[in-house]
Amino acid sequence: DNFYEIYQSLPGSSDPAVSIRRKLDKLFGFGMLPAGYMLGKNYPNPFNPRTVIPFYASHSGQVEIIIYDMGGRVVKKLAHSHNEEGWYELIFNAENISSGIYFYRLVSKGEVKSINKMLLLK
Repeated sequence: DNFYEIYQSLPGSSDPAVSIRRKLDKLFGFGMLPAGYMLGKNYPNPFNPRTVIPFYASHSGQVEIIIYDMGGRVVKKLAHSHNEEGWYELIFNAENISSGIYFYRLVSKGEVKSINKMLLLK
């Protein structure tokens, strides 16, 4: 499920592992880690009723993923504490939310780091 974990687990010494590493690197850009926070695209998108929101944290701390509807109203806040840099994933469950376009943003230390959109289809 987590392509980055697969990428990290490959030893890189055998021909098939090197080939898979190169393909994952080309598809997802795993060879270079971000210098700061990075908000990935949720998957699946469109989704019903759950989606995974990946993000990269460059250092330990607290982050929030805040989800908004088209009117700018907060629909849900997802908080995450982490002790080291790396890729993390939060699951957004939209069972009690109507279909539509939603925006989600990554916030750390009160500062907006990135914003993406997602589509909920029921």
